[in-house]
Amino acid sequence: MNQTAIDSKPRKVLVMLNGDLVGGVEVWALTYGVRSRGAPDYTPILLSLKDGGFRLRAENRSLELRCMPTRHPFDLALVDRVAELIREEEIDLVHTHTVRANFVGRLAARKAGVPVVSHIHSRTLDESANRFKNRVNWYYDRLTEKLTDRFVFVAPSLQRDYPPYPAAVIPNGVEPMMDGVPRRDLRPELGIPQGAPVFGCIAVLRARKGVADLIHAAELVIHRVPDAHCLIVGSEAEPGYVDRLKELAADLGVTHRVHFTGYRDDVPDVLHTLDLLCLPSIYGEGLPLIVLESLFATRPVVATRVEGTTLAVRDGETGCLVEPRNTSGLAECIANLLGDDDLRREMGERGRADALERFTPERMIRDLHEVYDQVLAEYRGKV
Repeated sequence: MNQTAIDSKPRKVLVMLNGDLVGGVEVWALTYGVRSRGAPDYTPILLSLKDGGFRLRAENRSLELRCMPTRHPFDLALVDRVAELIREEEIDLVHTHTVRANFVGRLAARKAGVPVVSHIHSRTLDESANRFKNRVNWYYDRLTEKLTDRFVFVAPSLQRDYPPYPAAVIPNGVEPMMDGVPRRDLRPELGIPQGAPVFGCIAVLRARKGVADLIHAAELVIHRVPDAHCLIVGSEAEPGYVDRLKELAADLGVTHRVHFTGYRDDVPDVLHTLDLLCLPSIYGEGLPLIVLESLFATRPVVATRVEGTTLAVRDGETGCLVEPRNTSGLAECIANLLGDDDLRREMGERGRADALERFTPERMIRDLHEVYDQVLAEYRGKV
């Protein structure tokens, strides 16, 4: 087959990630997989290193997915299996997300003779409340980082932890979920009176998300907006964390106003129910997808001034930013917005317009495929 015929075929990309939970990385991969289906230039194959919630959601979307569970951090047998998959499927490029996928994917790509792109969504040093574990993961990721042909960062703030390797900053893109699709108001299902003001967060629940601060803020909000309710939506990433949050709500006397829903896959309906979204993170945000989804849903965002969140939310225009751990400031922003329908509507409309300009899947994929083109051209020049 001549080179022209080869180049006219869509090139294959192996997209590797952990896949145990369904957080920002997994939502990114699902969006990319759906939006790239049938594309003329690149065809993704998803590879999950854990058999978790991601697999089911990928299969429900009829995405091409392989699952190769890893046994331990230095699973060299898995490296061999992934390298074999790359050769069998004639993969042109490997795109890794998360530290375990970085380690396996970089080594497998080199063994199979294809380039690798590593995508950085958040700070490894801030990933969990366990500082020792974070440091170990940081060193673990450094073992193979020089094998990377290009880094992609979702926000400029993430570059500070890395040497000046060849890199691109590509903000996340999300689906504008509220486009012309009727959504359910979840108040009746959750036992919330119709028309009651509702605020809340949607996240993988862990200490760094600052949900305890939101519960403290909820107590203050209820004093100013007596009929307000707070939703806390998401699965638990740290054992016992949700129980501690429920105990806190009970201690503060707000159990009847703070609703823990667990994980839900109807995020568009949740956003439709909320009057505003809160993301009170203490640290550790790259470019949070749920903030972008909220902007597309015309819901203003009250969030903390951490890392990539400041890239997504324009303070005073599309939402309100406060310093981390500032529960009184958080409560003031929430209460002010709940009490001003016109301001919420104006912020929501500005937020959607801004998101349509900066955070669409089309823009993200276009920029990413330009990186793929550059990496493949450079790699061909080396071999």
